[in-house]
Amino acid sequence: MEAKGDTGPKQLLFGVVEEGAFTSIGGVKLGQSSGLSFQDENTLVIFHRAGRAWDQNSCDQYNVVMGENRLPIKDDVILSVSFNGNETRVLKKLGKNRFYMPHGIHVDRDGYLYTTDVRS
Repeated sequence: MEAKGDTGPKQLLFGVVEEGAFTSIGGVKLGQSSGLSFQDENTLVIFHRAGRAWDQNSCDQYNVVMGENRLPIKDDVILSVSFNGNETRVLKKLGKNRFYMPHGIHVDRDGYLYTTDVRS
């Protein structure tokens, strides 16, 4: 895509510009982030896997879930996070002992959460 400027055509870039990387927010260590959804312009809902990883050791060669992956995650896996400038704050934590392998999340206009879990 091109845009005309004072000096002729310019290419408009599309993509994500990384402003920062978070490994923890509000004392909560983030695991693999599997879903993000904005609740409003200042609140991001993060769906993460806490200490669980989805990797080659999650299942055996027959795609049977192994080890602790058969049990629900003991930590909260949904974080509602407020962003105000450079300040981040956890507003809510949810999902403890309810998810096995978090996969996707959506917040609708009424604030209802919709989640998918690969192993539930």
